[in-house]
Amino acid sequence: MNDLPIIDSLVMYLLAVAIAFLVALVIKGIVAITGRIGEGAPAKAPVAKPAAAKPAAVPAGPPPAHIAAITAAVASFLGTHRIVRIADAAHDTTWTTTGRAQQQLSHRPHSGH
Repeated sequence: MNDLPIIDSLVMYLLAVAIAFLVALVIKGIVAITGRIGEGAPAKAPVAKPAAAKPAAVPAGPPPAHIAAITAAVASFLGTHRIVRIADAAHDTTWTTTGRAQQQLSHRPHSGH
């Protein structure tokens, strides 16, 4: 094209902007057309169902006897122990912190060069 690389870069940038704008217009047109198609069908009124008898309330979770049996089995398996901390595993940031540190250390220039 031209001998100036800045002008070539500017032309390519403007061409990319124009193509992106045209694609955005096409997507907007498709959304408008599909929106009009969806509005054409009238919504049907829901059919009222007769009220059914409510089932008896079911207690949440396992029965207390099962909890006691599981706790006794775990205690006999583990032996003497002490709970130090109870935390959600999803909030543990050890792996994240270690990974970030290794990533940052990999970008340092080597001292031997």
